[in-house]
Amino acid sequence: MIVAAVILGALGIFIAGYCYPPIDMYTNMSLPVVLMALFLLALVHIAPRREEFRKIGRIVAAIVSCLCAAFLFLNGSLDHYPPAEIKTRVIAKYLGRASHVLTVAPSWRDDRTEENLGVSSATFDTIVEGQLVQVVFHRRSTRTTLV
Repeated sequence: MIVAAVILGALGIFIAGYCYPPIDMYTNMSLPVVLMALFLLALVHIAPRREEFRKIGRIVAAIVSCLCAAFLFLNGSLDHYPPAEIKTRVIAKYLGRASHVLTVAPSWRDDRTEENLGVSSATFDTIVEGQLVQVVFHRRSTRTTLV
């Protein structure tokens, strides 16, 4: 039952990330997963013979993955503010581990000069460095779309 909740939560995170792609996909998504993995790894090494610690680890993994999925779905689906549009320029393109990333500048956020946007392979292939693009984003949530 608990393992099913972990799998369901992880699947929910991926589906929510696809339906409502966050701007900071790499930092927002990876931090909870890394923390959960480190916690579980520590539990396994600290108490390899104690079943209660393993059970606690499974419960924590289930809770964290389900909460992350719920947050991403709610963040995207409850955002009813109109999207904002900004024209920006692609200054770099690179292939991540399993993603295609465009770096654009200037950023629309005050604390940044550039943004890294995950895009589909089709979009990645059609965009060239130096090209002016239009980014549609939601100010109240964390999702964005490249037009």
